[in-house]
Order: sequence, then C-alpha cells, then structure tokens
Amino acid sequence: STKSLNSVPFIMEGEVLNNGAVRLIWELSEEDNSSIKGFVVERAEKAKGDYLVVSKELLPAISRTFEYVETNQINYYRVRTFVSNGDEH
Repeated sequence: STKSLNSVPFIMEGEVLNNGAVRLIWELSEEDNSSIKGFVVERAEKAKGDYLVVSKELLPAISRTFEYVETNQINYYRVRTFVSNGDEH
C-alpha cells in the first residue's frame, strides 16, 4: 500500500545563533511520523534558485529542528520529507 502524508513540512522559524549558524524549526503533523523515513534540508541563494542538500544525512522522522553553520549572506531553506515508500514531499 502506498502511504501518503496528511501534511507537508512547514518552516516555522529561522533563528541566527551567536556562532553565526542558523537553527531551523519546522512543523509537521506527528501522526505522519510512522509514514516518514526522514527529512533533508536544502538551501539556495534565491527563492526560485537551485536548492542543494545541506543536511549531511537523512534526518530522523521525529526531527523538527536543524542547525546549519555554513550560511551565506542570503539564504533560502526548504525541508523535504522522504516517506517509507521512497516518495519525496
């Protein structure tokens, strides 16, 4: 059976930390956790630019935060979800 998500990740907050890193906090219904394999975080320099994966590995399904140090002057982020059947959202 194909599993689908009831929602997609939504970035709630991006906070710049004292060390210059950024902490992203996103939201996704916890009822989707059992369908999720994990998350990746991607960054681009333009909203419609080429997004590159910046998380070094698949983040656990229960993750809702990510810290990234190698920021540029302009940063756009998105969170993508990988579900158990291999689909991306």
